[in-house]
Amino acid sequence: MDEMTLKFDQDKFVSITVLDDLGQPYTCEQWGQQGINGFPYVLDDGSSDYIYQLFFETSYIYPKNVIIDHKMQIQYLMDGYNENLLDSYIQDLINNIEE
Repeated sequence: MDEMTLKFDQDKFVSITVLDDLGQPYTCEQWGQQGINGFPYVLDDGSSDYIYQLFFETSYIYPKNVIIDHKMQIQYLMDGYNENLLDSYIQDLINNIEE
């Protein structure tokens, strides 16, 4: 995901991580040492799964990816991490921004 941040930074790409799986396998401190300083934005909804449940029902496969366009509409929901697919979805949204 760090590579995508660098690639799409000029296009106003934002990534947010919800920290729901502490200790599985990393602690909060270990998660904080990953990535680029200040990226991604990290949210913690405590012991609830509130943010997770906004987008997904029951499948607790991590990571989850929610791609939201510039109009704040959900365009893609994806289980797991596939960099090529994420890259394609993000590029598609950037290419279709209505100025």
